[in-house]
Amino acid sequence: MGIIPSTGATIPQRRLGIECAHKFGDCVLNTGLIREASTRYGCKIGVAVRDLYADAFIGNPHIDEIVRIHNMGEGPAAFKKLGYKSSHIATQNIRFFEFKAHGEHSLIDTPLMVGKGMGLREFNHKPELFLSQAEIESVSAVKDSRPIIAIESVFTSGQSWATPDCFSLIVDKLQSTHKILWLSNQGAPNGSNIDNMLRFSRRQVIAALRHVDVFFSVGSGFFCSTLGLDRSSQPKKIVCLWNDDMYRYKDRLNELKWHPDITWCLNREAFLDALCNIKS
Repeated sequence: MGIIPSTGATIPQRRLGIECAHKFGDCVLNTGLIREASTRYGCKIGVAVRDLYADAFIGNPHIDEIVRIHNMGEGPAAFKKLGYKSSHIATQNIRFFEFKAHGEHSLIDTPLMVGKGMGLREFNHKPELFLSQAEIESVSAVKDSRPIIAIESVFTSGQSWATPDCFSLIVDKLQSTHKILWLSNQGAPNGSNIDNMLRFSRRQVIAALRHVDVFFSVGSGFFCSTLGLDRSSQPKKIVCLWNDDMYRYKDRLNELKWHPDITWCLNREAFLDALCNIKS
C-alpha cells in the first residue's frame, strides 16, 4: 500500500524508498525531492542508486539507507525485498523521457513531477549536497591569491558542443593571471598555474569549486553539484558551453535563480564573447 500524504501527524515507522539510479548530477537533482518526502512523511528515506554514484547522497540527513543496485529500474524490487512499504522511481533517465513524451519539459522539474505522483504538492526542489568538513579542508591548498578558473573538458559530456581548442583559448588567455583547476580525466595541459585535480575524489573536487571565480562547464555532474551548494559556497560565475535543446535547463534555471550568475553559451560565438568579458 502506498504512502498517503499526511495532513497532520507524521508516522515515522513508515519506510519509503526512492530510486535515483542515473548519473551523479541527476542524483543530486533529486535531493530536493528526497528532502520534501522525508519532511512531509516524517521518515527518513531509503535511496536505491548504482554504486558509482552513491557518493551523491553521503552525509544527507534525510536518508537512512543507501541501497546499491546494478541497473536503472531495479529499485522497487530491491526495496520490496528489504521490506519497504512503498517505493518510487525518480531516476532522471527514466522519468524525464516519460514526462517529455507528453510535452516540453525541463530536466530541472523532473523531481517536481515525480513528487506530484507521490502526492506532494509544489515544493522547493532546489538540490543540496552535504560536504563534510574533512572534504572541505582537504582541498584548502587550491586557494590562491589569484582568481581561480575551473575547466571541465569536452570529453566528459555528450551535451557539449565545445571543441578542445575552446579550452586551449581559455588557458592561453588566463593562465598567466589566474590559477586554473583542470577537472577532466584527460587532456590537462602543462603549466605552472594549472592544477590537475585527478588526485582528488569527486566530492573533494566539488569542495574545491567553492573557491572558484569562473567555472567553465560542459554539463556534467559538477554543474548540478554547484546548484546543490549554498549560495555563499557556489562558484561566483558559471559559463555553460553546451546545448540545451533536449534538457531545457536554461530558461528554467533563469527563473529559479539557484545560481546568481550563469552565462549560457549555446555556440562558439557566444563563448568567445563571454571569454572576452573575463578580465585577464
